[in-house]
Amino acid sequence: MTNKISVVDTPLVSSIIRDEQNPFAVGLTKALVAAHPWGALGTAEDIAGGALFLVSDESQFVTGLACKYLCLCLLASLIRSLGI
Repeated sequence: MTNKISVVDTPLVSSIIRDEQNPFAVGLTKALVAAHPWGALGTAEDIAGGALFLVSDESQFVTGLACKYLCLCLLASLIRSLGI
């Protein structure tokens, strides 16, 4: 089984993968996109959509470890975006 990662295109990630002075930037971008489950970096809107779903009534049946992990990631992302 191939390991897949999910990378969100935050300002920090963007500054690294779009750095024209970094000779590895193009290769890194291609590698990150290729390793991502659906072949694209995540966006802030992707995270927001997941968070909105989790706080909605539609998520009442969602349980389990994966959800706990997702919630922790969303919380960490929110804290970073608020600069807390």
